Order: sequence, then structure tokens, then C-alpha cells
Amino acid sequence: DRLMEKRATLNDSKKKVKRRTVTMNFQSAGEASNLPPASWEKVNSACPSVQDALDRYYMNTGFIPAHELGRMRIAFHRFSEENDLYRGQVHEVLTHLCYVPVSEDKATAIAKDTNEFSTLDFQDFCDFCERYQNYEREVVRVKIEEWMSREKDEDYEPDAVTEVQGFLKSMGIISLKDAVEEVLELGGLKDYTCTKPEELLRFLAAYRAVEGFTKEDIERIKRIFAACEAEPQPKTAQEMRTERHIKASQLGPGLLKFGGLYCAEHLRELVDKMEESLEGDKIIPVQFYEFLVCCRRLKDMMLTAAAEEFDNLDADEDGLIEGEELREFCKPLGFTLSSAEWEELLEEQGVSVDDDIDFQAAWNFLQGVQAKNGFTQEEQDELIEAFNRFSDSTGELQNLKVQDLLKWIGFQTSVEDVQSMVRRVDFNHNKTMDIHEFLRLMRLQREATLSAYSTAYGRNRLYARNAAISSEVNRVLEIAGHQPNVLILNQALKLVKDSGDYDEEQPSLSFEGFLKVADYCRKTIPKENRKFAHFNLQEIEQLRTSFNSQDTDKKGWISMGSFLWLLNDTDMQVNTVNGRARTYEQLQRAREAALEASVPMSEVGSGSQVRFLPVVHFVYESVKNHNDAVFHREDEALKAVEFSSEEVGQFRELFGALVQQHKEELQAASDKANEAPKVGRRLSAVQAAQVLAEAEENMRLQKERELTLGNVIRKLTSVDRVPGTEVVKMMAMMGVKISAPLRQELMERTAQFSDVPEDGLDFPGFLQLMNWMVRSNFGNINGAAEKTVKSKGLMDKSGRLQAGLVFGKFGHMDTVAVRTRRTLNQDIPIDLDME
Repeated sequence: DRLMEKRATLNDSKKKVKRRTVTMNFQSAGEASNLPPASWEKVNSACPSVQDALDRYYMNTGFIPAHELGRMRIAFHRFSEENDLYRGQVHEVLTHLCYVPVSEDKATAIAKDTNEFSTLDFQDFCDFCERYQNYEREVVRVKIEEWMSREKDEDYEPDAVTEVQGFLKSMGIISLKDAVEEVLELGGLKDYTCTKPEELLRFLAAYRAVEGFTKEDIERIKRIFAACEAEPQPKTAQEMRTERHIKASQLGPGLLKFGGLYCAEHLRELVDKMEESLEGDKIIPVQFYEFLVCCRRLKDMMLTAAAEEFDNLDADEDGLIEGEELREFCKPLGFTLSSAEWEELLEEQGVSVDDDIDFQAAWNFLQGVQAKNGFTQEEQDELIEAFNRFSDSTGELQNLKVQDLLKWIGFQTSVEDVQSMVRRVDFNHNKTMDIHEFLRLMRLQREATLSAYSTAYGRNRLYARNAAISSEVNRVLEIAGHQPNVLILNQALKLVKDSGDYDEEQPSLSFEGFLKVADYCRKTIPKENRKFAHFNLQEIEQLRTSFNSQDTDKKGWISMGSFLWLLNDTDMQVNTVNGRARTYEQLQRAREAALEASVPMSEVGSGSQVRFLPVVHFVYESVKNHNDAVFHREDEALKAVEFSSEEVGQFRELFGALVQQHKEELQAASDKANEAPKVGRRLSAVQAAQVLAEAEENMRLQKERELTLGNVIRKLTSVDRVPGTEVVKMMAMMGVKISAPLRQELMERTAQFSDVPEDGLDFPGFLQLMNWMVRSNFGNINGAAEKTVKSKGLMDKSGRLQAGLVFGKFGHMDTVAVRTRRTLNQDIPIDLDME
């Protein structure tokens, strides 16, 4: 409301001049005679010069110049399949060729006008490009006329940089001031105001010639390309053979070096659009021109995302925001900055909260924030120290150790959450991360933690008077994942009281104060938790109960024989010589780990006396080995399947729903079995005593089994599973009819993908089973799923499945009617991925 009021007030105060009408045409280049000659200089032999780009607007000769034809052929080979380009890809090709932005619908409409088929061969594609160039000329003409005739303030003074930046933005292109200044010079427009149509057209041509980059940018891109450059290899097009190139597999890592780690989300989106030519049977090398294009596309995506957030804050649309709004600008871009982080970053970059900030300054500030990962120097130093503790001699951290490191610094994170964050950071899939990737991962963890803090704080209203008494703050901290003792909590509250964030008289706590309290607890609690191997209170109690079952005299230690008995029902094979030797070695490592966690020597013990805390660290190693195996198994499954991250998330939700359903069924069966039996014939006294004795013995044995360490370890390493019968039920719910042979095949596949066939499928196995079912269209599951969501009205306006549905967006299930040259009169439903 405040922003809208501010915008309305400023708009009312502006004095406007009458709009004027401007008309122009591109019939000849004569209008530009007052400008200096256009440059013929090229960034690369495949790139256009300013004159080449200008000719596309002025010349309509009916044929395509050779230099333009070469670029078209590169783009065509990149996106075509077996020399045919699908209509759905033409918009991507136009973007790749740096044409003026156009809607996907318009691009498809022009493709339909080119021929009646669903695909274009190269000759058709050339015809399509000619048609589009005519359309592009008209679009540019109209855009320039609209820009020239726009309303201006009475005191408006033309400025070339501001003029062309505004013009480009009206065409959907976001530009930076330093790049615009160099492009103006390249176009011979240094001394012009760019208020005339021919000057704007010249600028567009110069902008295209260098893909919107500065000379420094281009030199940097050349260095990155050279570092990725491969030895000559066979290529698909004759004219590509003499060009420098890199392997297709190097495109992603090269672009990551250009854009930095914070471009990863945009980079995945870009690479996904080109994946057919980067992996699989059709692998096309990348030459420098195309690498430059991809760098431009990646930067455009990053600039567009930032510009959207800037415009949301620019209420009066004057191209400026206040310095204090930079904090809000950074938040949706991945940086929720605390007061300490915000103040330090402002000071480092020399920005004041009272400054007027244009988009260039906001972008520069964001780059500075990304360079520091949004952390203060003290926070970065702490994280680097923790990283060095767990990394190897090469300075790389194994992905399997990430969860251990997170626990060390106070984050209780599940294997699934760690997997998700690692996938977002480890772009090259080398299963390790360097310090920069780790700091990026910690930013993701920080954002997730802040979200949890914010939710817990807001829902429990700690900001209200008398709401932040000590016990209530402790309760909210537990909700946020921390369990401080009284001493730690009092120390944290004293910290915020001294900083003025905590009102002790009428207890209330600001969010910044709560953040300081939570962070203090997060950093302090692990020092105590390390002694207990990061197990929570409930888990420690289970371990203590098991240990005490053998320490009947309460001596504080148990014999080695008692310790081995507690492990008798594990897979450690303590009844064999080799098994016992491995157990002794693991116990010694556990004692060393306890000492490293600051456990006193008196509580570590030695020899045949086994004390409690080394037992805790012994169990932790077993649990860690299990979690590492789970992590590795899921990682391998994710590489084996062909689902996107979004689809994997939806299958995870589906798996969770099936697990819950199976648990409820088991509980219902158990409750029914425990119902009081019907009264039958009476037992004799002897028979009754015998039944009672058997029941008591069974209860004793059950209690003994529950007290072993093996039982505790099994609870700590429990993995959710679903049997194949639940998958059959799921398919029945979708309307799939399973015959006896299909059911048999499904059970065989379930056993194939399961690591423990008798127990059913874990999530990696379930994901691989789903991948097989979708790819093979088992039992026509694709058609059944699509029919299910359609019948429930769960399609969006474009006819695609909505995301986030349990049986929803199987992206592989979409079907389209395709008309081919071979079947002009017949519409055939084609499964795009099965074709």
C-alpha cells in the first residue's frame, strides 16, 4: 500500500508534454548517412559485425547472407533431431540467434505459416528465418516509434546511456551501464544522444555484434573458453571443422566459471533446453561463437531476475531505489541478511542507506554480496575453519562428509535435505566440493534455517509484550531445532539484553534478537553435543537404557564380554575372530573420537572396561556408515533415472504417501490381532500355568532384544520402505488394470531394484521402478495418469499437467497430435519421449 501510494503521488506531480507521432521505415540505409560508417570488426569469424547486423534491419533482398546462414546452421544443428527441427523449438533457436525477443506463440505461428508439418528441415528453417526477419523489422519499427513518441517530463534532458537502456528494457532486454557505454562507442554513437530512430537502430546492431558484452567481458570469456578447449574431434557440419571448439561436456563447467556459483539455477535451466545435443547419442561440440551466445543467454537470465526484483521496489518508476531497500532487493535473490551482515556489507561497498541506487549500483551491490556469500568476515572464517577440518589434502570435501560437517557446526539436517543441497551446489557431479561450493551450500543452509526461525518466531508471537519469558523462548527454540540447557539459554538472553533486543521487564524479543539467541545456541550446543556424537536426548536415553541393562552394579562401565553381548544381534559377527577384531578396532576409534570431542579421559576408559560415551561414539560410526551408504545409493539412483529435480520431488512425496499408507495398514492389522479373543473352552489349571509361563518367557526375550545395541542401531538406521503390493494398489487407484503376467513382472522388477527384496523398496529403488514404468509405459501408466488428472480438472490453461500433484506432472506423459510428411491426413498421438 505504501509503495502504491508513493507511486500515485509522484505520477500526479509529474508534468507531461504532449505525445508526438513518429513514423519510420527500413527501406534503405540512407537515413543513417549522418552517422559515421558502421564497423566491420568482428569478435569472432562466426560473429556478425555491426554492419552485418545493421544490414538485417535495412536490407530485404530475398536471400540470406553467407555469414548469417552459417550462424543459422550452427543453431539448427544444436536444436534439431535427425535434421528436423520441431516447431516447439523455434523460439529457443530465435533466442539463440539473438533475434529481438518474441513470444513463443508468435514464433510457433510463423513456423506454422512456413509449412504444414510439425517439423522443419534446414530449407524450411531458412524460409522460417526470412519470414521472421520481416516480422522482426516490423517489431523494431513499432518499438522505436512507440519509444520516440512516449511522454517525457518537461525538464527531460537526453542522455544516451539512459535513453538506450530504457529503449532496450521496452524490448525486454536488461542492460548494464558499462556495457551500454562501450556499445555506444563501438556503434560510433559516442557523441550522439540516441534520440533518433537511426541512432537507436545503429545501437541495436552494435549490441548484437558483441552480444551485449564489454571488451573485458569478451576477453574473459575467451580465456575461459581456451581453458576448456579440447583437441579436434569429428563434427556434424563441414564448416565447423576449422573452428575452435570445446567438448559438449565442458559447456556447463565453462558457463559456471563465467557466471559464478550463484548462476547455477539459471544454468541448469539453460542446459536443460540444450540437453539433447550435449549428452546421449547426439553430442555436438561447442565453438566459440556459440559459447559466447550461451554466456549472453545466461547473463540475460541473471539480469532479468535481478531487474524484476528492482522494479518491484521502484515504486515511482524513476529507475532509483533507496539504499535501505537493497536489503529487500537481495532477499528474493537468495540472501536474507542479518543486521550484522547487512551493516558490514554496506561498509565494505561504501553504500549508505540514504543513497539513491540505480539498477547498475544495485547489481554491483548484489555481486559484492555474492562474493561474500552474504556472510560477515567472522562467519566466513568460522566456516572455512570447519571446512578445513573435514576436507582432504587436496582441499576438497567429500559430499558424504557434508552431513558430518553440518552437525559439527550445529545443523541437524536429514540425509534427504543434504542430498538436495549438494545437488544444487555440485554442478559438475564430481562428488566433492571446494571451499567456494561449500560456502554456497552454507548460504542455502542459512536461508533454510532463517526460514525455520522466522516461522517459529512469527507463529509464537515472541514480539508481543510478556510473550518472551525464558521458558517460552526455550520452547520456540525447540521448535526451531535447538535444545539449549538453562545455562546456555541464560547466556544467550543476556547477550540480546545487552544489545537492546530483549525487553526483560515486559519480556518481548525482536526477530533480530531471536536470531542472535538461536545462532548462539546453534554454535554453543554442538560443543556439548559432540560429546554425545550429536544424538538427541531421546536417542541418548535409548543408548543409556541399553548400556545400563549390563551395568547392573552401576559402576559406570561394562566388561568387554557384556559389550559384545549387546552387539550379538548386529551384522558385526562378534562370534567370530575376525568380527571381534573389527569390533575392537571400531571401539578404539570410538574412544579416540570421544577424546577429540573433549570427553575427559576418566569417562573414555581403556582396556576391557567399556564406558558409556565411547559406546555412543561406537554406535555413531555404525549409523554414519549406514547413512553414507544411503547417500551413495540415492546419488547413484538419481544419476540412473531421467527425471528432473521437480519430478524427483514429486515422486518423493508419492513415496512418502505410500509409506504412510502401508504403516497405517500394518497398525490396523496389529490392532485387530491384539483384540481380545473370543471365549472358548476353559483351560485346566496346568494348561493355564503353562500358557502364562510361555507368555512371560516371550516377554522376557522380547525385553532382552529391545535392550541390545543392535535394536537401538536398527531404530537409528531405519529406512522407509514400501512393498510391491502398495505399488499395485497405486496403479489400481489410477485405473491401471494389472493382469497376472503384469503383476508377476512388476514383482520381479521390484525385487531387482530393491537392496533388500524381502523388505520392499526404499526411495532409490522406488525411483528406479517409476523410471522403468514411465519409460516402458508399463500397463499404459502414462495414459492412465494423464486421464486421472484430467478427470479431476488438474490441467492448467495450456493443457499441461499442474506441478505438485501426487500423480501429477509426469513430464514424460504429455502427448501431442503430430502431422508428418508421411501421414498428412492422420493425427497420431505421439509420446514425445517414447518416440
